[in-house]
Amino acid sequence: MGSCFVGGGEYEHPLSENVRLRAGGHLSLREYEGQDFDQTFLSAHAGPRWFLGNGTEVSLLSSARRQWLGGDGQWRASGLRIEASHRLRSSLLVRTEVSYHQRSHDEDVHLDGPRTNVSLRTLWQATPTVRLEASVGITQERTEQERHRNTGQSLGLDVSADLPRGFTMGVNGESLWTEYEGDWYPFTSPGQSRRDQTGILGISVFNRGFTVQGFSPKLVLTREIRGSNAQLHDYRRTRMELQFIRQL
Repeated sequence: MGSCFVGGGEYEHPLSENVRLRAGGHLSLREYEGQDFDQTFLSAHAGPRWFLGNGTEVSLLSSARRQWLGGDGQWRASGLRIEASHRLRSSLLVRTEVSYHQRSHDEDVHLDGPRTNVSLRTLWQATPTVRLEASVGITQERTEQERHRNTGQSLGLDVSADLPRGFTMGVNGESLWTEYEGDWYPFTSPGQSRRDQTGILGISVFNRGFTVQGFSPKLVLTREIRGSNAQLHDYRRTRMELQFIRQL
């Protein structure tokens, strides 16, 4: 059993009619019995946001990240993130994000190296009460140790609907494929690299009309299954989270 807290915020300061300065952060806490696997993740970003007209905007952000495991520092990273979005019509929005971070580990220095991520998302307000979001992504990790260098691809779909009596329900699914470069013997046959495939299915529900100090409790159930040709690296996980959504 465990508990989870996720929060964040952002402030924008206008510099001119078409330019704003963004600054924000994100905090994630996961706590488990025994504390050895407790995770804390903290990130911050800052940079300009340009409004280019015709429903297009671009942001260039500096980014810093830090993660702790069991109360001890695990890794830190710094880099850049570019975000862009374009509204094709009132109900359809396209977003893309490209990020590059150099990660340094406190102890596992063989995992040091750059991380690159590219993603594309499409958000469609299908009806006044139904929203869909489709995503594709590519990630790459170039660690110092060859066997941990990998490239991943992802596909995702998220559907949410506003229901009667103030309820909102969401269903999301994601598939991830990851291929490693190095020899993973003895977890694989000699000379064979590791390949993972992960499926994630989530269901969430909350009531917009029920708030506690302006926050609505949200119940999230997630099932995650990873298959791998490397022995001891596949798993099945089910987790339930209670989140709080700020109602503005």
